[in-house]
Amino acid sequence: MSNPVLKNIDESLKALEETIKSLKNDPHGRVLLRDAEIMKQRLLKTKEDIESRGAPEKPSTIGVHLAATLDEIADKLESKGLLKEARDLDVISNTLEVLAAENPDAKATVGINEFVKRQTKPDFAGTKVTPAQLESIRKRAEQNIKRGASTQGSQPFIKYVTIHEPSITVGYARVTPENEHLLKSRTTKREGREFEEAFEQRYFDKKDVKPMPSDHVLVVMFTREQLESEKSNPTGADYDIISINAEGYGKSAPRTPETLMRNAKGPESGGSGEKYTPDMMTESKRFWENHAMVL
Repeated sequence: MSNPVLKNIDESLKALEETIKSLKNDPHGRVLLRDAEIMKQRLLKTKEDIESRGAPEKPSTIGVHLAATLDEIADKLESKGLLKEARDLDVISNTLEVLAAENPDAKATVGINEFVKRQTKPDFAGTKVTPAQLESIRKRAEQNIKRGASTQGSQPFIKYVTIHEPSITVGYARVTPENEHLLKSRTTKREGREFEEAFEQRYFDKKDVKPMPSDHVLVVMFTREQLESEKSNPTGADYDIISINAEGYGKSAPRTPETLMRNAKGPESGGSGEKYTPDMMTESKRFWENHAMVL
């Protein structure tokens, strides 16, 4: 009896080849093209492993992650009028979801924590979203959590979901010799966290410098139990969105040195209790010496 995983991988590879051809002719399909090609390589490697060593009758995490990415690509193809290609990907995505391994978060709910709502305000220093975008992201995050298309964060209580939302720009810009003279500075605290220590922040005025376009949006969620322990107004959902980070360069920007230090101090200082390593601090300083928020 043939392995249904191999059958679906072959069908997915065929559909991805057609999708890649379509996206190569689309000047706006750069990010989706990259994702499709990455998925193709992952599928080829998974197929090779299954054929050489065998595999369970159900796909592993690759199945649910592929399903989520295929859905993202299908939505974009449909918006561009490529209906046949979108339908092909939807069929394979649905099949992979049915075959996917049991997911402990299959019935999980996602809420919008009060803390993340600060990102809807015009003067927020970081990724800005509208209330409508925030609710849309919540729905998509919950959908991905339920299908297992999430990743574990740096602590057991943190979950990440990555989505594509080109309408959201990153909250920072690269510092260059041409714009360095436009940098400003302010002393600030996070809204609603008056007990925290104030910190110095470099920034560009949005009238002077445009933020970088995003490659993807990283949705950061905390468990209800963690939010209860921090007294951070949990909504009652299994996970609450506490941060939305639009990122460039194909990966997440490192947290600022101030965030790393605050987290290390623990809940009494408004942090998560996560300790940072010297490498994390070095990477953070290197990045934020060459970038600044756009406000």
